[in-house]
Amino acid sequence: MARLTGHFGAVYVQTHNTGAFVKVADVYDWQFTNDSTLYDVSIKMDFIERWAPSHSSGVKFTAKRRHEGLSVLPFFVADAANNGLQSTWRLDLVDANVGFI
Repeated sequence: MARLTGHFGAVYVQTHNTGAFVKVADVYDWQFTNDSTLYDVSIKMDFIERWAPSHSSGVKFTAKRRHEGLSVLPFFVADAANNGLQSTWRLDLVDANVGFI
């Protein structure tokens, strides 16, 4: 399980009309975890072990958010749940080492 933590960041969602990303929330004290299975992709008779990760599963993102009045986040979640729309989310995060991920 990979676990990343950090101080500050922003959450964006891609709109269906224009394809542009819209800022949903400023966040702080965030944690990002995911599970990924490693598969052995070594070549026979080779001395080097090679591994490749699978797609992530069990992805979880938690963060604290400052109150910003009316939030657009519930609208995007409800819209996806009611209409079966797939949303693309983007996280711009500053990690605990003060680098961007």
